Amino acid sequence: PSRWETRRSKIIMLACNYALGFFLTTSGIQHFLFAPFVMTLIPSWIPFREFWTYATGVMLILSGLCLITGFKRTVALRFTAFLIFSWVMIIHIPRAFFTVRNVNEWTALCEALAFASLCFVLSRADLNKKSR
Repeated sequence: PSRWETRRSKIIMLACNYALGFFLTTSGIQHFLFAPFVMTLIPSWIPFREFWTYATGVMLILSGLCLITGFKRTVALRFTAFLIFSWVMIIHIPRAFFTVRNVNEWTALCEALAFASLCFVLSRADLNKKSR
């Protein structure tokens, strides 16, 4: 690849990391601002809903800040991919399948899958970059 293509790739990767980092950070902050609502999204069989609401908010904020600063970016991306994918399995799939006609639940499922996939793809790109 030419120098321009290499530079353009780096700029795109940085923009993706900054945008995703900002999104994750603001999503984490929203867990604190709208905690009562977030707690309603956690299934009733999971204990300590308040703890998980705030713990998830902290994890999202830390992951977002790692992406923005570049500190442990690959680890943060991997962690976030698994975190969001666990929500897909525990929260989004059951909610979508038990309320089949609720388009919002299906949208939330697809969004969560997309974000988990994005984090995983970006982490692989980081690993590939480091192995060169």
